[in-house]
Amino acid sequence: MPYNFRSYSPNAPWIQLNAGGDFILTSDGFLIDGSLHFAYPEARRLFFNSAGIIRFRHQKKFESIEYGLLNNSLNYRLNTRYIFQFRSHFLFGLNRWKDMNTVKHKLYDALIGDFSICQRLHYHPRYARTPIFGLGLCQSVYYIYSRGFKFQFGLLVHLGGEI
Repeated sequence: MPYNFRSYSPNAPWIQLNAGGDFILTSDGFLIDGSLHFAYPEARRLFFNSAGIIRFRHQKKFESIEYGLLNNSLNYRLNTRYIFQFRSHFLFGLNRWKDMNTVKHKLYDALIGDFSICQRLHYHPRYARTPIFGLGLCQSVYYIYSRGFKFQFGLLVHLGGEI
């Protein structure tokens, strides 16, 4: 993208591979998000990026695997070591119900739609190939036909790195 253009230098590689995972603890289970994407060098203090995401959801009554259809991240570099990140995801996935022997579920109960936003603070040194750590909050609204819309709030821990 043109706003990410920056000439090459050994301190600022042209592109880096960024891998990471979020563990989100909620009141009735947990979420695990995984992402892998190429990151361009930061040309400004405020920048956008987008990464694919896969989410595993573990709840008391069901589990699901979700894939991120729309994923956006607004990043603000606070200083040379820290970034504040605001992420939004729209995910779609499949459920596995734990009570299939006792409850009759409709066929469309196998589907889940999810919109979530997360705010987190990262230890992410600039122009360094290093582990990345972060803490934050995540809010999610998901929809399953038989349960309707449900809101979740969670505490987030991020672990990742740049190669």
